[in-house]
Amino acid sequence: MFFLAVAAGFLNIYLLQEFILTDEVYHNTLGERLAYDRIEKMLDGQRAYAWIAYALIPLSVLLQVLAISVCLMTGVVLSLSKLKFKQVFRVTLTMVSIISVFRLIPVLVLLIQGVTVMDDLLTSDYYSLLALVDRDSVAPWLQIPLAAVNVFHVLLIAGLIAGLRYFSNNSTSWAAVVGYGGGTLLWWVGLMYVQFVFK
Repeated sequence: MFFLAVAAGFLNIYLLQEFILTDEVYHNTLGERLAYDRIEKMLDGQRAYAWIAYALIPLSVLLQVLAISVCLMTGVVLSLSKLKFKQVFRVTLTMVSIISVFRLIPVLVLLIQGVTVMDDLLTSDYYSLLALVDRDSVAPWLQIPLAAVNVFHVLLIAGLIAGLRYFSNNSTSWAAVVGYGGGTLLWWVGLMYVQFVFK
């Protein structure tokens, strides 16, 4: 399952870099602010270091699965369940792998829809709560949580609950999800803090 998540991540980055975020998109977006030569120099630098994104995918999948598993395990321990970390890790890895494949859907939609400027990426988020409201009417600090609550996140949580129920009772799976919710809340607060500090 780990290799499925990594392969989906590789494909996601490849499609974004080669077919969606083309040189034309960068020129259309930055053309009024930067000279042509400067944009080309920036793109050359980006191409030279493009391999780093691919190299970081296995590490990011592993860290994501580990972080979610630790949050879930916190809830498992608090519910006094005898569920083992290995079982929680396996459920988490399975769900992250499945969601990684589903995450290719927005990229395929972008391929069909077409991207001409970078702002098209921001307005093509059809899968979150943020898509249901006018983005400009929402406070900047609320945009991260609204964008994070999306179809894929809901499927991940539902899959985690189902997987943990398979190994233990109902109360354990809910306690584990509460632990995951706490970890997610801390992540959102951290992102909002970074957004305000570097604004």
